[in-house]
Amino acid sequence: MRDLAQELGYKRINGAPFTGEEQTDAEQLMLNAVDKGKVPDTGRIATSRKPCEEFRQNGQPAQNCAARIATYTKIRLVGRYGK
Repeated sequence: MRDLAQELGYKRINGAPFTGEEQTDAEQLMLNAVDKGKVPDTGRIATSRKPCEEFRQNGQPAQNCAARIATYTKIRLVGRYGK
């Protein structure tokens, strides 16, 4: 699978260097990698769940990745939760 991913131009990143305060969801890590120039700033992000909801079930603020993704003009949220 890694060979196919490399053939398709995918870049694998290790999450630790891209984890920020309250930024532990995969979408946040990918955007942090974009910000640091480690991956291209053009592409699509698809999630298997609602992307980083605005609020947690307990009413506390959550990571709200969808809002952050929307600020990148060349990155789109696609798939089940895309717009």
